Amino acid sequence: MEDRISGSRGPMDLRIAYTRDSPFRLEVIESNGVGIYGEKFLGLHHLGIWEPDPTARLRALEEAGDPVDAVFREADGSVSIIYARSSSMLGARIEYVADSQRISFERWFDTGSFA
Repeated sequence: MEDRISGSRGPMDLRIAYTRDSPFRLEVIESNGVGIYGEKFLGLHHLGIWEPDPTARLRALEEAGDPVDAVFREADGSVSIIYARSSSMLGARIEYVADSQRISFERWFDTGSFA
């Protein structure tokens, strides 16, 4: 993970729980440290949406000057998740998740297995 708030890269230690009702889910995150998951960001952390083209979205966010707080990449370097803030959203952070991961994430939400 590329944490643009702390300036760090690499894995992180998180505990995550999701509600099982769909289509909307509540995610609760527990973490230690600084950066995107640091105590500075306690409270509502983000609203998540599925994104069909995260690479194009990242480029559009950067071109618009919207702050990008973190970028998660696959082993091949492709963008899988983006955390960004927008002035049009009153500072709320949006989590853009690659639509290609939807089946795996929904299985994880429902079963606890991310396979």
